[in-house]
Amino acid sequence: MTRCIFGDHLLDEKTKPEHILHDAFGGRKKTRRVVCSGCNNTFGGGIDKVLTTQFEAIRNLFQMKSGSGRTAPMLRKVKAGSQTINVHGDGNLELVAKPFTITKHPEGRFDPTRDRQHARRNATVHS
Repeated sequence: MTRCIFGDHLLDEKTKPEHILHDAFGGRKKTRRVVCSGCNNTFGGGIDKVLTTQFEAIRNLFQMKSGSGRTAPMLRKVKAGSQTINVHGDGNLELVAKPFTITKHPEGRFDPTRDRQHARRNATVHS
Protein backbone atom coordinates (compact mmCIF):
# COMPACT_ATOMS: atom_id res chain seq x y z
CA MET A 1 0.00 0.00 0.00
CA THR A 2 1.31 3.48 -0.93
CA ARG A 3 1.86 6.08 1.78
CA CYS A 4 2.02 9.90 1.76
CA ILE A 5 5.59 11.22 1.39
CA PHE A 6 4.96 13.76 4.20
CA GLY A 7 3.38 11.46 6.76
CA ASP A 8 2.30 7.93 7.46
CA HIS A 9 -1.11 8.32 5.80
CA LEU A 10 -2.33 5.66 3.40
CA LEU A 11 -3.22 6.67 -0.14
CA ASP A 12 -6.30 5.06 -1.67
CA GLU A 13 -9.12 5.74 -4.16
CA LYS A 14 -10.52 8.44 -1.81
CA THR A 15 -7.28 10.46 -1.97
CA LYS A 16 -7.87 13.74 -3.81
CA PRO A 17 -5.65 14.27 -6.87
CA GLU A 18 -2.68 16.59 -6.56
CA HIS A 19 -1.27 18.62 -9.46
CA ILE A 20 2.25 17.48 -10.33
CA LEU A 21 2.99 20.97 -11.67
CA HIS A 22 0.63 23.49 -10.04
CA ASP A 23 -2.45 24.48 -12.05
CA ALA A 24 -1.43 28.18 -11.83
CA PHE A 25 1.79 27.33 -13.71
CA GLY A 26 -0.08 25.55 -16.48
CA GLY A 27 0.03 22.06 -14.94
CA ARG A 28 -2.60 19.59 -16.13
CA LYS A 29 -1.24 16.28 -14.89
CA LYS A 30 -2.39 14.98 -11.51
CA THR A 31 -1.55 12.05 -9.27
CA ARG A 32 -3.08 10.29 -6.27
CA ARG A 33 0.08 8.31 -5.49
CA VAL A 34 2.30 10.86 -3.70
CA VAL A 35 0.50 13.12 -1.19
CA CYS A 36 -2.55 12.47 0.99
CA SER A 37 -5.53 14.83 0.83
CA GLY A 38 -4.77 16.35 4.24
CA CYS A 39 -1.19 17.26 3.38
CA ASN A 40 -2.28 18.47 -0.05
CA ASN A 41 -4.82 20.82 1.57
CA THR A 42 -2.26 22.04 4.11
CA PHE A 43 0.31 22.89 1.44
CA GLY A 44 -2.35 24.26 -0.94
CA GLY A 45 -3.50 26.81 1.61
CA GLY A 46 0.03 27.70 2.69
CA ILE A 47 3.21 27.56 0.65
CA ASP A 48 1.44 26.80 -2.66
CA LYS A 49 -0.80 29.84 -2.23
CA VAL A 50 2.17 32.12 -1.49
CA LEU A 51 4.10 30.80 -4.49
CA THR A 52 1.21 31.15 -6.96
CA THR A 53 0.38 34.65 -5.69
CA GLN A 54 3.96 35.72 -6.39
CA PHE A 55 3.66 34.27 -9.90
CA GLU A 56 0.45 36.23 -10.75
CA ALA A 57 2.30 39.24 -12.20
CA ILE A 58 4.33 37.01 -14.55
CA ARG A 59 1.21 35.09 -15.63
CA ASN A 60 -0.55 38.36 -16.28
CA LEU A 61 2.37 39.90 -18.18
CA PHE A 62 2.59 36.91 -20.54
CA GLN A 63 -1.20 36.28 -20.52
CA MET A 64 -0.61 32.69 -19.45
CA LYS A 65 -3.64 30.50 -18.90
CA SER A 66 -3.74 28.01 -16.06
CA GLY A 67 -3.66 24.27 -16.67
CA SER A 68 -7.46 24.27 -16.41
CA GLY A 69 -7.73 27.04 -19.04
CA ARG A 70 -8.50 30.04 -16.82
CA THR A 71 -7.04 33.40 -17.82
CA ALA A 72 -4.41 35.04 -15.67
CA PRO A 73 -5.71 36.87 -12.59
CA MET A 74 -6.32 40.61 -12.76
CA LEU A 75 -3.69 42.83 -11.19
CA ARG A 76 -5.58 45.49 -9.26
CA LYS A 77 -4.58 49.07 -8.49
CA VAL A 78 -1.22 49.10 -10.29
CA LYS A 79 0.48 52.50 -10.19
CA ALA A 80 1.27 53.80 -13.69
CA GLY A 81 2.82 57.25 -13.32
CA SER A 82 0.21 59.43 -11.63
CA GLN A 83 -2.63 57.08 -12.59
CA THR A 84 -3.87 53.82 -11.12
CA ILE A 85 -4.90 50.99 -13.45
CA ASN A 86 -6.22 47.44 -13.33
CA VAL A 87 -4.49 45.00 -15.68
CA HIS A 88 -6.85 42.23 -16.78
CA GLY A 89 -5.53 38.73 -17.48
CA ASP A 90 -6.35 39.10 -21.17
CA GLY A 91 -4.12 42.18 -21.46
CA ASN A 92 -6.85 44.84 -21.29
CA LEU A 93 -6.16 47.89 -19.15
CA GLU A 94 -8.71 49.75 -17.08
CA LEU A 95 -8.18 53.19 -15.58
CA VAL A 96 -9.21 53.27 -11.92
CA ALA A 97 -10.91 56.62 -11.41
CA LYS A 98 -11.54 58.15 -8.04
CA PRO A 99 -15.28 58.56 -7.45
CA PHE A 100 -14.80 61.98 -5.85
CA THR A 101 -12.23 64.58 -4.87
CA ILE A 102 -11.97 66.33 -1.52
CA THR A 103 -11.55 70.09 -1.41
CA LYS A 104 -10.22 71.70 1.76
CA HIS A 105 -11.55 75.20 2.36
CA PRO A 106 -9.51 77.92 4.10
CA GLU A 107 -11.80 77.88 7.16
CA GLY A 108 -10.96 74.20 7.66
CA ARG A 109 -14.05 72.40 6.34
CA PHE A 110 -13.84 69.72 3.67
CA ASP A 111 -16.18 69.22 0.70
CA PRO A 112 -16.36 65.98 -1.28
CA THR A 113 -17.04 66.66 -4.97
CA ARG A 114 -18.35 63.78 -7.05
CA ASP A 115 -16.38 63.20 -10.23
CA ARG A 116 -18.87 63.68 -13.09
CA GLN A 117 -17.02 61.39 -15.48
CA HIS A 118 -17.00 58.60 -12.87
CA ALA A 119 -20.71 59.17 -12.15
CA ARG A 120 -21.53 59.02 -15.89
CA ARG A 121 -19.52 55.82 -16.32
CA ASN A 122 -21.25 54.16 -13.38
CA ALA A 123 -24.67 55.29 -14.61
CA THR A 124 -24.14 53.57 -17.97
CA VAL A 125 -22.71 50.43 -16.37
CA HIS A 126 -25.50 49.99 -13.84
CA SER A 127 -28.51 50.95 -15.99
